[in-house]
Amino acid sequence: MFVDGQAYKMFITHVFGDPLDEFISCLIRLLEGKEEVNFIWYGEPGGTIWRIQRNRLEKHKAIFTLDDFSEGYGEEIKETDRMVEFEMNIQPFVLIGYYQMKKLFALLKEKSYAHDRQREFPFDLYRKLEALVEASYRVK
Repeated sequence: MFVDGQAYKMFITHVFGDPLDEFISCLIRLLEGKEEVNFIWYGEPGGTIWRIQRNRLEKHKAIFTLDDFSEGYGEEIKETDRMVEFEMNIQPFVLIGYYQMKKLFALLKEKSYAHDRQREFPFDLYRKLEALVEASYRVK
């Protein structure tokens, strides 16, 4: 991820959760108008906590806060370190996330790419996201 010209790295594992499911669910909740969306992407060990809080005065914007932690999966998270905090319009964030998922969906139609990956993609959740994006932003 790049914010103000600075690169930020996250190491994500699917062993302790489903990062694609969590991300798509986040996008759906934002499209549904939720005021706050939180999720965790686990690493091995540690991870990143995403907090997305809608701007109270400008509802089309949100403050994104990403905090790293070092505790292992299942342990109580005691301390976090701020990785980055930024504000941006929700629509570009949702569209960038949607198009990334759309790219993965298209790649999974290619047999060589899909081998051993298809069961990892949340197809039903993606279709829900796609319908909401099309209805909200009139994109196909």
